[in-house]
Amino acid sequence: MASERTLRLRRIKDKVSMSEAYPYITGETVHFFQDTPRQVRCLIHGQDLHPSARIYPDTGLFYCHGCKLSLDAIGYYINYHGFEFSDSHEVYRMIEDLEKEFGLDSYSLEEFEKDSDEESVQAQVDYKYEFKKLWIETNNLACEIKVESKDAIFDYLDQAWGVAFGPDQKFRKGWQFLFKLRETFKEEFDSCS
Repeated sequence: MASERTLRLRRIKDKVSMSEAYPYITGETVHFFQDTPRQVRCLIHGQDLHPSARIYPDTGLFYCHGCKLSLDAIGYYINYHGFEFSDSHEVYRMIEDLEKEFGLDSYSLEEFEKDSDEESVQAQVDYKYEFKKLWIETNNLACEIKVESKDAIFDYLDQAWGVAFGPDQKFRKGWQFLFKLRETFKEEFDSCS
């Protein structure tokens, strides 16, 4: 039988869509028109001057066409506030916050019982895999660059790896390092792609 925490997470996942959660989480006003996707900034890119992400009201998901990040309301909340799914205290705080904001106590937890576990919720945010994939792609491109900035690029790559695989394993922060690197040396990387 699933834990109460798992059932509460399932209830949030089922009842709260990104089109409802995004304005609440970010404080930004976004107007949705029926099932038309709305363009928004990606939270991984930081100050994304040319928004590359969209919220799809029909599926209730956030998807970035730049970094391929796909999140539901739970994954977006975790990313936006910068904590890990394994941090129980922060996850419980998120559950209470979203339940209160969206009035979810009126839905019985019994309707969300099924034979699975929290892995399906956590699978939405597999930073380790996504970080390694982006790091390898960036490293391969950096190897092709033939300018004096090559050393600075490899220093950045080392920093990103150290942050992601250091003692705290902050994959989200490491991912942000990589995107900052690719924005800083955009011309060099574009010449290699």
